[in-house]
Amino acid sequence: MSENGKAGTSTVLRPIVGWILLAAFLAMGGLWVTFGFAPALIERAPALLRAFGSPSAFWPILAGALTGAGAAWSLAPGLGGGREGSGEGGSRLSPLAVAILGPASLLMMVSAYWPCEAEGSQFWGSLRRALEAFEGYVAEPFGQVPGCPAELPQTLLAGVLFAKATLILVLGIGLAFVLRHSIDTLRARFARQVVVFSGITEESVDVARWIGSPTNLPRNRHIVVLDAGSELDRARELARELGKSAKVIVLGVDVSDRPSVESFVRARGRRGIQGLYLMSPDSSANLKALNAFLDAHNRFAAGGRGTEVPGRVVVRVENPWHADDWRRQRMIDNPGWLFDALIER
Repeated sequence: MSENGKAGTSTVLRPIVGWILLAAFLAMGGLWVTFGFAPALIERAPALLRAFGSPSAFWPILAGALTGAGAAWSLAPGLGGGREGSGEGGSRLSPLAVAILGPASLLMMVSAYWPCEAEGSQFWGSLRRALEAFEGYVAEPFGQVPGCPAELPQTLLAGVLFAKATLILVLGIGLAFVLRHSIDTLRARFARQVVVFSGITEESVDVARWIGSPTNLPRNRHIVVLDAGSELDRARELARELGKSAKVIVLGVDVSDRPSVESFVRARGRRGIQGLYLMSPDSSANLKALNAFLDAHNRFAAGGRGTEVPGRVVVRVENPWHADDWRRQRMIDNPGWLFDALIER
């Protein structure tokens, strides 16, 4: 089976596996909640299910953690098909994991405290203790109230562990947002192969989609979208779309600024760039950026690792009469690159 065929199969199977894992996690969570609200049911349950009510059994918690994490990984937007997320780093996984673990852990802790509230409002009392446990203070009234378990129940233990995981993920989301530029800069610097794309417009969106399609983009190659100013938000929107099937990184780099281009290519070092698409409506700006990229690539990536096929350069130009001549001349002056021009209409 070809690499693209494998990617297509993975794209189909991964969500199915994700939904199966999510169903398994919710089933385990439902069992914990049931045993929390009604501890007397533990003794009546089958031996295998009874383990979910035993304070000394750890494997159910491990199984719950693995299925919950697997469901989040499989179903997270931008992670389908085994590809990496979009240009926003690995932040796509964490929100879904928080959405799964957060409510589940809170409900489990409420159910664990439910039989222990003999006075006052059972709901508000259980919720107050559950929120305190979520924050780190775990009250232990067990064995002191009729109907309350004699020792800390597994439901509460699992809920506390999942709550800690939720807080860690929330912290990770915050750090990923604050450090997003630094993270994406490192990803762009150390990626094995990259295709640079700049100039997101209504006309060039289809070109970006074509580049990011599984049939055209090798699995070891990233699309690096370089834009600055107001175009950066549009680039991030496109990255979220392309991230469903491709590895995309968005950086706020002004390709019309030669030092910025040189800094980007210098950071890549001998890895260089394997493709360049300059789609700005300003053709003169595209040609200046092209010269900056090629000059920097020749200086910093000379003798670097090559690929089986020549690198491709596509530039949006205005004059259809000069496009063919420009393309031929570029190929003569720059061996190792395939040049093409898209004509404005």
